[in-house]
Amino acid sequence: MLYQQQQQRLYQEVRDEKERVAESARRQRADVDALQRKLEDTHANLMTTARNEYEASKAEQEKRHQVMRMRKRIVVCVRSTHTVTGACMPYGITQSYLPPGRGSISLPYPSRNRPVLNLSTS
Repeated sequence: MLYQQQQQRLYQEVRDEKERVAESARRQRADVDALQRKLEDTHANLMTTARNEYEASKAEQEKRHQVMRMRKRIVVCVRSTHTVTGACMPYGITQSYLPPGRGSISLPYPSRNRPVLNLSTS
């Protein structure tokens, strides 16, 4: 009889321990699942942000290339040292291109193949 009571008590302790371990495993699994969802959300947000930044950078680069192409297409027509003439009107250049007393100009981004444009009258 004493032996059976001790045996039942040990079996009960083993069942309790198994339940405790199973509950701990369920909690840990729930924590891992929550962390995995958080990681997936963070990754998705990061990818969206990176994609948006890439697209913005690509658009900015294309804009710069368009500006460079337009600068290469501009025809500088000089009547005198200080005044740009009619051939440049389509590009909106209507004012004095050179400040008084200056003999040469360079476009902000000169190409490597072209020298600085010298407009001196001497």
